[in-house]
Amino acid sequence: RAQWVADAITAEGITARCFGNFDNARSFEQWKFLDELGLEEFYKSSSILMTKKYLSSAIDISLSYNLEINDLNDLIMIIQKVMTSV
Repeated sequence: RAQWVADAITAEGITARCFGNFDNARSFEQWKFLDELGLEEFYKSSSILMTKKYLSSAIDISLSYNLEINDLNDLIMIIQKVMTSV
């Protein structure tokens, strides 16, 4: 469902990504330096599995530092519109 929400927000003109998707650079699964540390057991730990579960339902929206109140109001309206369709 998170991917659908991200796609719907993007369709409204605001770039949104499902945080838990593997292609999201902010997802820790993309961080190749972790592989170099030999953390295979780390990835199997219950806390990481729960983290992956929570991230798979989170939406990532990058915000500009120079947003104005009208921009934020537009963002809120779009999110509310999309969430009423879920």
